[in-house]
Amino acid sequence: MPSLPCGMHLGTPNMMVRSQTYERILIVKLSAIGDIIHTLPAVAALRQAYPQAWLAWIVENTGANLLRGNPDIDELITVDTRAWRANWWVGLRHVWYVTRHLRQAGFELCIDFQGLFKSSLVAYFSGAPMRLGFPRQRCREPLSAVLTNLHGPISDPNTHVVEQLIALLQPLGITTAERCFTIPMSAADEHFAARVWRELGLTAGVPVVVLNPGATWETKRWGELNFARLNDALIRRYQVRTLLTWGPGEEPLIQRVVRATTYTPAIAPATTLLQLAALLSRCSVFVGGDTGPLHLAAAVGTPTVALFGPSNPRRNGPYGSGHVILHRQLPCSHCYQRSCNHWECLPGIEVEMVVQAVGRLLEKDKLDGSARDSRDSVAPTRDLHRRSRL
Repeated sequence: MPSLPCGMHLGTPNMMVRSQTYERILIVKLSAIGDIIHTLPAVAALRQAYPQAWLAWIVENTGANLLRGNPDIDELITVDTRAWRANWWVGLRHVWYVTRHLRQAGFELCIDFQGLFKSSLVAYFSGAPMRLGFPRQRCREPLSAVLTNLHGPISDPNTHVVEQLIALLQPLGITTAERCFTIPMSAADEHFAARVWRELGLTAGVPVVVLNPGATWETKRWGELNFARLNDALIRRYQVRTLLTWGPGEEPLIQRVVRATTYTPAIAPATTLLQLAALLSRCSVFVGGDTGPLHLAAAVGTPTVALFGPSNPRRNGPYGSGHVILHRQLPCSHCYQRSCNHWECLPGIEVEMVVQAVGRLLEKDKLDGSARDSRDSVAPTRDLHRRSRL
């Protein structure tokens, strides 16, 4: 099903009649960035079903910036489980504070969208009498199902995770055809992107291709030399501008890529997640592995070339149409291993394959751009990244 920015949907939403009304609902999805993005359509459906309810989302600090200003959410509760593990005494105190806050909030329903033991612990200690989660067969850590008392359907594991998260709401009587990715970019974020555009000398008449070489998992990194060769090939063949994006701690990686290039790419400055979203929304194509920026680009409507290694692109790929997924199928595919002693999947994706994939998307963008230009005189511009709270 195609991915559409907020404000657009497929078909007519079909909201089933609910047997019970909840006034205070807690959403548990702690991390990571891509997982949070994939949860947004389910939360939008939840808001549509319960327009008057108080919706709180408990999330790690690193992902909270993506959710601030989201009209579907009334409260963000942030935690830092990594800091808790680093200092157990501080961690215990913070756990006590968070648990006390959750208990005092009086949540009636908690939805564990993560399926991990730690997320089910949050749901259990929230004190919510109804705790919805995945069935044991679909939990990444099956023990987590013990701490929830209402379970979603057993879905096909190859179904995209966005669809699985929507399906999780079925016990509440919620189904919808809408897939809304609410990325709450502010005017300040848009102004930041416009300023960066000017400072880097990027113009509307020349396509900009984003290259994002970083990834948390070693097995999701295509390699700096591959990205350097891709940079040079794209500039020579298609006369595009390339823009390197990066996250915390990835500056040395970016510098290695730049040193290996013949044609120097533009380098994005440090950004927040929403500033990065504003930058990505201006670009013609995004190229990168299965990381948060890939899914952020897809959420704001930028076509992507997704380079997949250990993860399953049917389940975790960029959501919707308009994307090209490159994936080398092997007997060990979909292993979800962070390290590998016979790593062959990502290295099997050749630079020329990526160059051709980018070329196809650039050509499609050119054709779509011509069609958009012909409609601009009769169709008003819509803000596709926000939606009114229902």
